[in-house]
Amino acid sequence: MKAYEETDQLIICLDGRIDSNNASAISQEIDALIKAHPGKCPSFDADGLEYISSAGLRVFLALRKRTGRKITLFNVSLPVYDIFDTTGFTQLLDVRKKPRELSVEGCPLIGAGACGDVYRLDDDTVVKVYHPGASSLPLIEEERSLARMAFLNGVPTAIPFDIVRVDGQWGTVFEMVKAQSCNTILVSHPEQFPQIVEKYAELLRSVHNVTMERGTLPDSRKRYLEHLSRLKPFLSPQAFDGVKALITDLPEDLHLVHGDIHLKNVMYTDDSLMLIDMDSLGLGDPVFEFAGLFTAYIAFNEDTPDNSMDFFGLDRETCLRLFRETLCRYLGCASVPESVMDRIRLTGYLRFLSIVLSDSAAPRNETDALRLRHSTEHLEALWPRIQTLRLNAP
Repeated sequence: MKAYEETDQLIICLDGRIDSNNASAISQEIDALIKAHPGKCPSFDADGLEYISSAGLRVFLALRKRTGRKITLFNVSLPVYDIFDTTGFTQLLDVRKKPRELSVEGCPLIGAGACGDVYRLDDDTVVKVYHPGASSLPLIEEERSLARMAFLNGVPTAIPFDIVRVDGQWGTVFEMVKAQSCNTILVSHPEQFPQIVEKYAELLRSVHNVTMERGTLPDSRKRYLEHLSRLKPFLSPQAFDGVKALITDLPEDLHLVHGDIHLKNVMYTDDSLMLIDMDSLGLGDPVFEFAGLFTAYIAFNEDTPDNSMDFFGLDRETCLRLFRETLCRYLGCASVPESVMDRIRLTGYLRFLSIVLSDSAAPRNETDALRLRHSTEHLEALWPRIQTLRLNAP
């Protein structure tokens, strides 16, 4: 029996049959492998498992009792999964079917984002293919859970119904009838700019009208304090403390914030808008929503003016206009008050620098070093003239 370590997991590979003839021997072999890899949580790759009897099922039930953990089996074929399901063991163990294999060769790309790309499979369904990385499967599981939660609370979002393998990467399939991103529509039909802005602002308001129970989603204030903590070496003590006070002084807000609701993550289907990419959901003041939009449409363009054209297919001026007109429509004003823009800028630069630094403690190249310098200069200038970060404060 083969086994290998993967982060904190011990992956044990099953093959052939597990029945009354070999169940006892396999149980002993599993115990020996676990003992040889102390501190690792066992999971089972059932890709080679052809059959399992009731004696084999009891092997995993007994292991669950001994370890006190829910046992995971993945890559389970449909016939073997049916055995687990019929006997009720899918309620006792974490049993995951082997994912379907798909290819997106020849499929039109209809959306692209930081985590993955969306392709149309047919008129009714699309697949989101996640970028390579060991963390993509947990990310998929989390996003599915968040999408269900949002949907049940009235947020227009597509719920993935199948996890698949796509040309060697993980992906999720969900129904989205004849959908295309609003970004694609805007690029192809710039004359629809006013209609898109109107629907976009309406969507933002509908998302922010949703309230959730405390603790169901991350508190945006905590997220932004984490962003700020990474900037401590680059800010003056006065600026660091001043920005920290502005964030901590925000009252608790249980309204929903998507966190990354740029037009590539807004799909147009059946004459309505639908959200994708739900992994950044949180709770908080809408200033955190517009901080994400400021990052996408304005901050990235400051030191790399072609960024928006490369990512959105929209020039810098169009992105600025899109941001400002959407905000005006959202607030119901003819022009954005400078005090409101200052609040968005400050939170936006925090969000922007969290992306620039990513997992690094310092800039990784000259462009990022320039972005860090300019953005921290903005933060130093902004915080003294801001009294509150609440978007709708007087």
